[in-house]
Amino acid sequence: MKNKENTETRPAATPEPMSTVGIDEVFPELIKDMESRRQLGIEKYGHSLQTHNGRDPLMDAYQERLDDVVYTKQFLMERDSRDSQFSLKNYLSKQKDWFLRVFGPGTRDAGLTAHIKGELDEIRDNPGDLEEWIDVLILGFEGALRTADNVDDVIAALQAKQDKNLSRAWPDWRDADIDKPIEHVKPFCKKCGSWHDPEKPCSI
Repeated sequence: MKNKENTETRPAATPEPMSTVGIDEVFPELIKDMESRRQLGIEKYGHSLQTHNGRDPLMDAYQERLDDVVYTKQFLMERDSRDSQFSLKNYLSKQKDWFLRVFGPGTRDAGLTAHIKGELDEIRDNPGDLEEWIDVLILGFEGALRTADNVDDVIAALQAKQDKNLSRAWPDWRDADIDKPIEHVKPFCKKCGSWHDPEKPCSI
């Protein structure tokens, strides 16, 4: 009985839920892959797969299935290993559940900004304290999670902001004042005759 319970709790014995509407169509991509495999066969053998070619197609298929099962199990084991490591989405979901339960709903803008200001004051007093910097990150994530509709929106905004910063032009840090923030280079706007971000309105 014990062995039966252990077997039934494994993912391989757990039925998957009914599918829902997804994002991308699979068959067009599958057809592209099949065509690319056909072209590879032509390049390798001089022709595509043909009948009565001297090979046992059933044995070929069987051997391929064995490889397929091994590769699939490898992927599942590696995926489970990744899932056991740190996940930003899991962390933010857990953090959101916690602060909503402890501090309640709502944006709490004033309370959060006051709390962040206090943490920044502590960083100024002791900038080498890693935990104080982490406190600011946690509070920043809380503000973002209270502003966004869901965790995925926060992660998407975080990635979009990184992409935006990576695409911007920045001055040489060696020429910058170490005690002042380094701002990205703002392009010149011919319309209003000033330097500002393209996505922001002109000053005129």
